Amino acid sequence: MRFPTSMLLLALALMPLGGCPKTGTSTPSTKVASPQVDTFEYVWKRVGESFPDADMNGVDWQAVHDELRPKAEAAADPDALRPILKDMLGRVGVSHFAIVPGRVYRPRGTGPKGDLGFDAGLVDGAVHVLSVRAGGPAEQAGLQPGDRIDQIGDTVLTDVLAELTTADSPRGPAATVGSLMRELALQPIGEPCAVHIQRGEHTPEPITIRPGPLQGEVFKMGELPATLVETHTRIDDPDGPDGPLAPVLVIRFSMFAMPSAVAIRHAVIDARAQGVEAAVIDLRGNPGGMLDVARGIAGHFVPRRSASLGTFRTREANLELSIRPRISAERIDGPVAVVIDGRSASSSEVLASGLQDLDRATIIGEQSSGLALMSAFESLPNGDRMQFVFADLTSPDGHRLEGIGVTPDLVVPPTAEALRSGHDLALEAALQAVRSPETP
Repeated sequence: MRFPTSMLLLALALMPLGGCPKTGTSTPSTKVASPQVDTFEYVWKRVGESFPDADMNGVDWQAVHDELRPKAEAAADPDALRPILKDMLGRVGVSHFAIVPGRVYRPRGTGPKGDLGFDAGLVDGAVHVLSVRAGGPAEQAGLQPGDRIDQIGDTVLTDVLAELTTADSPRGPAATVGSLMRELALQPIGEPCAVHIQRGEHTPEPITIRPGPLQGEVFKMGELPATLVETHTRIDDPDGPDGPLAPVLVIRFSMFAMPSAVAIRHAVIDARAQGVEAAVIDLRGNPGGMLDVARGIAGHFVPRRSASLGTFRTREANLELSIRPRISAERIDGPVAVVIDGRSASSSEVLASGLQDLDRATIIGEQSSGLALMSAFESLPNGDRMQFVFADLTSPDGHRLEGIGVTPDLVVPPTAEALRSGHDLALEAALQAVRSPETP
């Protein structure tokens, strides 16, 4: 079977998904067609033909069409049609459906976007700073790990948090909030952005951060807008080459994309040349990306040939996610740990669950998002883009990840107190797990 060239597993933007319906033939309408009606019909037919379950998860797909078609006929423009399409797609009740405005793919007139320079997510029911980029705008402004964030610019997080974390959606609370924080972290370069924080027991206060240029390598694939990909690798060897602690290669990257694949390959080769035999792969906050990249990365840590990360099932066929084998100089055969959290999605979950089922890695952290379906992007008649699902995933041992996620072998959630004291509990546990048995 021929699969779309732009197939990927990427948990995209905030998507209002909901619940519940069979494909058939659309009901003719006497109303004159328009770009919005043409788009509605295209989306309904394309999803009905490609969704891996022919019964559409028990949804009466024809009834959905007949209910929503009049609303589509009344839609005057893409902005009016978009909620109708999202309602339609939400009836199936799974992740990886999205309607992306066409303007996302066109240059914006508001100036280049920059980055505030910090990572944030849900900790103890509130948004806290998880890390701050060294030398970045947030660090220069005095933001610290563990700070609770109540507001960014005009967005009051305390007002929207309850709605985001209780919405009837396949997306878990951590994944939903993670998507929001990635959006809010992109602000016009150089323009002051007020970030209201609470630090421990101190009085809440606003600090001003001026976003700097985005970091990373430009990556462009198919219908996706260009994005920047960051990859960070290092060898953790705190007591030096003669100490009792075994050195460990630590890898963290923002998305499964070719720039990361290349950087990780070089890092593994360099680490092996230095005698490193253990690795930690940090997938926290990674929303996914290209499946081929996940297969290639897995090959750096799986010595067996003919191993697989799982199987994707389409309407017509199955696709085995065979791991790409590597020569010994490009492979770490010693202990491996993978760190995940509720923002780890899609290809991150495929890699983590595959390595777990193959007994090749210890999974540490928090339950992942459960957003694990294969999807592709297509242009729509009205200029928008659609992300649609065409395959379902089962892990190597045969269980589904969609709506469930990857369960860690060792649950280690972050705490605000640990973050404030400079401790990354999950990473520390992962490093301890892969150290040699004789290590104190």
